[in-house]
Amino acid sequence: MLAAIRGWALWRLPWRGALFIVAVIVLPAAVVPVLVAAEHRPFHWLDVQTLLELCLVAVASIEVARRVGMPTLVRGRPYRDLVSVWLVAIALLLPAPYVLAAAALLVPLLVRGVLPAAYRRVFNAAGLALAGLSAHTVLWLAADGHVVPRTLPTAHNWRLVWALAVALVSYELVNVALVALAIKLTEPGVRLRQAVGDTPTLVADLTALALGLLAALAWSVSPALVLAVVPPVVLLQRALIHEELREAAQTDGKTGLATAVHWLGLARRSIGRAAHDE
Repeated sequence: MLAAIRGWALWRLPWRGALFIVAVIVLPAAVVPVLVAAEHRPFHWLDVQTLLELCLVAVASIEVARRVGMPTLVRGRPYRDLVSVWLVAIALLLPAPYVLAAAALLVPLLVRGVLPAAYRRVFNAAGLALAGLSAHTVLWLAADGHVVPRTLPTAHNWRLVWALAVALVSYELVNVALVALAIKLTEPGVRLRQAVGDTPTLVADLTALALGLLAALAWSVSPALVLAVVPPVVLLQRALIHEELREAAQTDGKTGLATAVHWLGLARRSIGRAAHDE
């Protein structure tokens, strides 16, 4: 195993990028014991059961979405994934160690065949684990607990509503920041705007977070209800593929410039807007 690690392409990256990636990979293992000691939450077999059942649904969702098609990894841009749906739900429902376990299980499953370099798969798992741990910690600090049965947010429970909102924002900020920094440090020529992600990527992220929240709330009512989240996840995957195909159809593969058909469409729309303004 040590020989395999020494052969990682990681060591051929710029030293700042390699150091950052190693730090992110190591950090979750250091953070989890601190959170466990702070929360003082006793071990329950029900938590293990919840983790296994949610992971089972997540695996089924990932595999069904894979049949729709996986987004392509584009150099210098964050990868679009939907594993956040299930990591968010687990982060809101379960103690910190289960968030790390879920990321270690689900992320490699999602990116298999997409991220060939081993260090990238490990980095993605660690980064999403840190994002999940940040959401978990924010909710624990702000609402003094998790989304559990009989504590669903209502019009009279604004504290929990705001705690959930801040937890989701925390997840997104940590995830985007870690990925953007990794891209910038390993590929200095990439623009920050490109490393952060375009508007469709951010919209997909926010939609995945909303579905994760719905999955946690559905689980709080009845575990079987979480199955209702699977079809929207598959539909979102289809939307990601559609956006990618549309972009590919508008760009020439050799030059990277817009195709003649795309230019003609833009010209017609511009002429139409100009005629309407007159």
